[in-house]
Amino acid sequence: MATLAEGARRYGAIIRASEPVRTIRAPSRGVELHTDQGVYSADRLILSAGSWMRPLLRQLDLDLPLTVQKEQIAFFRARDPAAFMPGRLPLVIHRFPKTTSLGSVFPIFDHAGVKVMIDRTGPEVAPDDPDRSIELPLLERLRAYATELLPGLSGEIIEAVSCRYTMTPDEHFIIDRHPAHPQIVIASPCSGHGFKFGAVIGRVLADLALRGATTYDIARFRLDRPALAGG
Repeated sequence: MATLAEGARRYGAIIRASEPVRTIRAPSRGVELHTDQGVYSADRLILSAGSWMRPLLRQLDLDLPLTVQKEQIAFFRARDPAAFMPGRLPLVIHRFPKTTSLGSVFPIFDHAGVKVMIDRTGPEVAPDDPDRSIELPLLERLRAYATELLPGLSGEIIEAVSCRYTMTPDEHFIIDRHPAHPQIVIASPCSGHGFKFGAVIGRVLADLALRGATTYDIARFRLDRPALAGG
């Protein structure tokens, strides 16, 4: 994300970190954002707010059936780190049978340990819940999973991190324009698997914001799909 942010700055983007949006207004034309530091006006808005998406969209009379889950990952020490480097260890993603949970393993990269996670298992939390503590029972399950799957891991946890997944009922993305305010493009929530598609999603969002349409097939990500009915 730091690399992408720096690339955006080189092309003229202004990034205002740690400045949450409190209020969104959509008059007949354009948009207006209120933060703790000021008011911003624009012709168009791409709203990609992750776990804060649902409360922000409620201000625009759109309530989507989104849930926020507190997930966690851990980095494990390897007995032979060379065996877990890119080129030796592939990226592993698999779905546990008869569940929506995924197990994932990432080779050592920019860290001393092997990244392992079991997602879609964390408790549901409020979008603005500041708690980033680690759920110890989930961490122990993750340790057992990691060492059984990869005997080369020692079981020693170098670092454990909490993160948020904002889930749609069918796990698909949301990429569409607001039905009443077409100047607002809605992106995500990505149900925990959106970042790897970030480059092409960014292109789609630019298309929708600038031209109102895209050549990419985004039918399954529309707001009017059955999984979001009633939202």
